[in-house]
Amino acid sequence: MSSGWAVFLIWTVWLIVAGYATARRLLETVIPPVPSSGLLDEDDVLKDDPAINSRLIMLLQDLEERHSYRLIVVLERWLIRTAAQDFASSAQLEWLPEGGGLVVVFEWDTGDMGFRRGLNGIEMIDSESEIPSFSLTDIVTTAFRPANEAEAPVVSIERAIT
Repeated sequence: MSSGWAVFLIWTVWLIVAGYATARRLLETVIPPVPSSGLLDEDDVLKDDPAINSRLIMLLQDLEERHSYRLIVVLERWLIRTAAQDFASSAQLEWLPEGGGLVVVFEWDTGDMGFRRGLNGIEMIDSESEIPSFSLTDIVTTAFRPANEAEAPVVSIERAIT
């Protein structure tokens, strides 16, 4: 093999590896720090309605205080690098690795919603704050069914949390 072909081959392999590494970095979801209030709204989706923002935070904190179950709601205008379901799963693993709660992600522009379903649905649960995954799907579906009939997305979110 001539040195020109060797250089070409090395250059081609380098481009493939560099392209793959860049693509992986672009696809990785960046998870911000866990919101202490239970509501993450970095895109200021609720900036025009601070009263609803306050009510949502109060609902989330009341749920945690009364039932020792942490519900974290993430509002995003749009998700470019990931889907709502994938973002919710990644955030759940990072923010609540021991369980005891649920992360729900709302993508405002599309109306998509995602939450993490555990794979331990048939295992025994250790505390009252744990919900088996086979029940979680039914609970979330039931909560969001009437919420989808609401006129505004923010009303849907508030109804679902309630």
